[in-house]
Amino acid sequence: MRRQSLALYENLSGLLSRCSYAGKLLAVALLGGSLPLIAVLIYVHSTDMMEGILWQTLIVAALSMIIGVALSAYGISKLTTPIALCAQALRDYVDEGRAPALPTGHGDLVGRLMRETQRTIELLEERRRSLTAKAMYDFLTGAFNRRAGAERLQTDTERAARHGGGYTLAFIDLDNLKQLNDRYGHHFGDLCLIRLVDTIRADMRKGDWVARWGGDEFVLLLWDVNANAAAEVLVRLGNAFTKEPLTTETGELVSLRMSAGACQHQLGWQDDTVLRYADAALFEAKRNGGGGVVTSDGSRHRHWPSETTNKSPSES
Repeated sequence: MRRQSLALYENLSGLLSRCSYAGKLLAVALLGGSLPLIAVLIYVHSTDMMEGILWQTLIVAALSMIIGVALSAYGISKLTTPIALCAQALRDYVDEGRAPALPTGHGDLVGRLMRETQRTIELLEERRRSLTAKAMYDFLTGAFNRRAGAERLQTDTERAARHGGGYTLAFIDLDNLKQLNDRYGHHFGDLCLIRLVDTIRADMRKGDWVARWGGDEFVLLLWDVNANAAAEVLVRLGNAFTKEPLTTETGELVSLRMSAGACQHQLGWQDDTVLRYADAALFEAKRNGGGGVVTSDGSRHRHWPSETTNKSPSES
């Protein structure tokens, strides 16, 4: 059925392969509009009525038809503009990801075409953004996932090399997550992870970001912050995280702790270098019982006490 309905279009496309769609419409209009004039010419020729006022009438009719064809060509070219806009909108979206703003208030066939084209592209864009979000973010905590975090870290490392800026990268670990899961259930463990990310986000600035690196480990990048300032931030986060216990389903209050290891990026370092040193600093914090903050410069570790003590940082 659909094939039959395209027969005229396909036949014209074969005959007028180099004509635009507007040209094909004009050919149909020209053929239909010129039939009366052609019939009169044939009749006149067959009856030898070629003199006098009839000739003048035929000339006027022919000129009128030419003018009408010109006006029709102009009108058809303008009326087919919405079709061209739809084609261009689809091409721009596919090639450049640019969403159009087609008019959607017209009720005729071409108006419906523009409306449906606009609606289709908007739906595609919505689904694309949804898929992008799923590909970038951890579904539980809303932090970047590891892949997105690794890409962002590479970008920030390259930016630091180009512009001379810097950052400190920290591994943050939720202490005793396995024991919490075993005792209170995985749902409670999930709530602990969500609380940890919420606590981190509450202290983040523009340019900072957090990513779930795996299990109970998160990576926090603090842009344009040195190791000492980062340690103060991490100590503050640890105290804020511990300060507010989480309530279990049975009403029990459970105090939570986090450990952190951080390393300040140095010019010339690759992103895997700062990751390795920060991970080693986290291991040192966990080895000392957890709940602490350790920074590393690649050769030595510095232990930072919590704000509740008056101790000075110590090195190892």
